Amino acid sequence: MASPNFVTVDSVLASRSRLKTKVLHTPNWGGYTLIMEITGKARDAYEAEMMTISGKGRNQTVKPDWRNSRAKLVAKHIVDPGDFDITEVVNPDVWDRNYNEPQQALISGAVEYRATLKEGHAPKLLFNSIQVNDLGDVDASTLQFVFDECRELSGITEKDVEELEETLKNGHSADYGSN
Repeated sequence: MASPNFVTVDSVLASRSRLKTKVLHTPNWGGYTLIMEITGKARDAYEAEMMTISGKGRNQTVKPDWRNSRAKLVAKHIVDPGDFDITEVVNPDVWDRNYNEPQQALISGAVEYRATLKEGHAPKLLFNSIQVNDLGDVDASTLQFVFDECRELSGITEKDVEELEETLKNGHSADYGSN
């Protein structure tokens, strides 16, 4: 019987270049949006942004701060497509030549766009920290759609959100992003 192939430091750290991506059709925003799975550090930073800490020592309180939470998470996922090679993959089992617009084929699953990071490029976020507040001013339905896709891509479940809410409700502090 062969022994399992255990990971090494190098193999784990090499996974940083293999974060998942997804192309979303966002017509209200004028086209397509490229999102990328967030790292552990980015998730910790997001969760830390969702709380307000006041006081010191035993008088310290931690309270939830959900203001603009959707925009904050979405901004950590949307990346500049210029850093990626985008390819179109056609699913022949679903393809129908009657598609009048590319988004019809995308929505039906007949076409999928895949993004591969270009050699020598590092992915850049599309929105900077100052623009996050403005992102919260876009239409709620598209923002919610992209938010849901971001959560799914990065494995953030309803249970995760409930646990964070419970932690904050009970006034417990957590060690978020302290590296």
